[in-house]
Amino acid sequence: MRKITVDPRRLLQHSAFFMLLSTLITLLALIWFSGSWDSFFTIKAHTTGLKLTLAMLIYTCFPLLILRFMYYFMVLLKHGRKADVAVFCIDNLFNPFNFLFFPSLLNITGITARRRCLITVILLLLLYAGIYLFFV
Repeated sequence: MRKITVDPRRLLQHSAFFMLLSTLITLLALIWFSGSWDSFFTIKAHTTGLKLTLAMLIYTCFPLLILRFMYYFMVLLKHGRKADVAVFCIDNLFNPFNFLFFPSLLNITGITARRRCLITVILLLLLYAGIYLFFV
């Protein structure tokens, strides 16, 4: 299996830039529609901008992550099984999602697709955990 590396500096730069840009756009829209600079310096305006940014993040990332999971799961089912393993069989307990838990039933293509499916599920969980912790 390929080694996965995470560059925290690069990740922080991209996410911080996205958050800063979205907050700035929200504040500029706030000034445009309210017509005064007074609302620019309130903490409520900044938290509203962050909440809108996070909502936009969910609305864009969730469908893309679901589509990514579906694509790689179909690759896993179609090309990733070993030659003698059926989609519904006793080896995976008649449940195709158990291919994610039993890598011994997969070939090299299946192991790669399995890793990508699991990364997608982890990203979805982290996205929703982060949003939940911010809003609560």
